[in-house]
Amino acid sequence: MKQWTVDTWVLAKCNDTDCGDCVDCMDFLMSVLRRGKLCLDHEEEIEAEYDSHIKPRTPLFWWWQKMISQAGHFCRWSNKLSVKHENRLVNKLSFHNDDIKFVGVTSRSTDKILVSGDSDYNQKVCEYLRDNLGITVMNPVSALSI
Repeated sequence: MKQWTVDTWVLAKCNDTDCGDCVDCMDFLMSVLRRGKLCLDHEEEIEAEYDSHIKPRTPLFWWWQKMISQAGHFCRWSNKLSVKHENRLVNKLSFHNDDIKFVGVTSRSTDKILVSGDSDYNQKVCEYLRDNLGITVMNPVSALSI
């Protein structure tokens, strides 16, 4: 089973019924439920961020309930990133400090795949992550093709 780190952007888009990304994001999350593992952090910062997007009686809520009710859908890693990489991303590449936890988790995961559509993951950031940490950043549609 592939290990996926999923930026909160994906969950936010699932709730945004005014945008075309909603269906693609939900499709991707359902594929993780069927045949993947969701990477979370030992520090539980990602879950706390997820919780703010999971509203009762929404498709996202039902997805989350299935994820937590069935064993084997999660893997946990530390969200810490070395000071060198964090400084480079935040100070040189203008990456949001709030998203460092996703990079830290992904850098430790088996498959090193981070799924997002957030503009923070611009070309320079994606190249840095790939070249220095072995991380592949994909949008939900691209991730569905794997």
